Amino acid sequence: MTRTRGGSPQATKERPGSLGPVRLLIGTTFLMVVGYGLTAPVIPLYASHLGFAAAQIGLVVAAYGFARLSFDLVGGVMGDRFGVRRMVIGGCLIASCGAFISATSVSGTGLLAGQVVAGVGSSIYNAAALTAVILAAGPQTRARALGAYHTVMIMAYSAGPIFGGLIADALGLKAPFFLFSVLGAAAAVTLLRVMPLGLSRLGEAGERLPISLALRQLLSSFPFVVALLVVTTGYMVRAGIRDTTVPIFAAGEFGMGASMIGLLSGVAVLINALLLPHVGRVLDRRGRRPATVWGCAGTGATLVMLAGVRAVWQIFAVMFLLGIASAYAGLGPVASLADLMDDKSPGASVGLQRMGIDLGMVVGPAVAGVSVQHLGSRSTFVVFAGLMFAVSALSALAPETIPRG
Repeated sequence: MTRTRGGSPQATKERPGSLGPVRLLIGTTFLMVVGYGLTAPVIPLYASHLGFAAAQIGLVVAAYGFARLSFDLVGGVMGDRFGVRRMVIGGCLIASCGAFISATSVSGTGLLAGQVVAGVGSSIYNAAALTAVILAAGPQTRARALGAYHTVMIMAYSAGPIFGGLIADALGLKAPFFLFSVLGAAAAVTLLRVMPLGLSRLGEAGERLPISLALRQLLSSFPFVVALLVVTTGYMVRAGIRDTTVPIFAAGEFGMGASMIGLLSGVAVLINALLLPHVGRVLDRRGRRPATVWGCAGTGATLVMLAGVRAVWQIFAVMFLLGIASAYAGLGPVASLADLMDDKSPGASVGLQRMGIDLGMVVGPAVAGVSVQHLGSRSTFVVFAGLMFAVSALSALAPETIPRG
């Protein structure tokens, strides 16, 4: 990127393989995810403080996720139409406004509206940011870039709630929302000043595929559908097993308290995050298919092992293995979806991927809850293991997607 005499960036186009925009988006994504993470543990308390009953509190907590799910595809298509640069900046500003609405709410209804607005902004930002990372990285370093991007997201998701609780205790329940608003605005200003204008050229008239045609092509592609199923199933396992069933199981079977359960979940999260950069290098060198097949099978095997644990040290050991297997099972299909993205309509592909992620995060806990209630925790581990074995077999039937020179 070059600058004019006045200091404004010229509309130069980044070459594929340029990691400048990738590093920038990794930084702003950290700000956005930490911002939401700050508010996550405070939302139920804040809603209760504003007079909402238990059922209404659940609606407020779910509002952010449902807003994201509703706008994932819309956000991707808007990136195709208006350029991802405009959408990442706009998404940051919308999320910042939503957080500010939440912070200044005097009723539960205002908080609900703020969470919906913040969820819409987050969805638009995430779809456009992921599209930009894929396009800027280029085919030869794509998995490594995605690995770094997802590592930062995991770290931010883990750190945000810790600091959010501390800030709320020290400064009040509104403070995390105000800070989220500030972080979103800071991310928007950074992107406005630094992000290449060339990224706005994506989706110019004459280059863009109609959305209906783009979706038809993507959903008629067997490799794309398989990779999308793997991504959705992987996030079902993450939300349904690690975030729902494991805490219930650990408390019921081993009497673990909140701190020990948090440590248990943290083992899988930390190992997953630390491994992702290495997994990205492996995927770029050796292809997506082997890592996806064996990663999914390994995840299924660890879930079967989890169903058989009888001691505390065993459950910690299996969660360690789950973090390793899920790193390969998670990044492999994401890289495949990036390989299969149509350059004439990249946002449609990313929008579908984001829908798959958010759908898995919504459906996973619901399925796990019903299964635990009727079958028990150990049988629930086996049910989800069967899903991972199924998508592993499907991945074995799909062709390799990495571009070969």
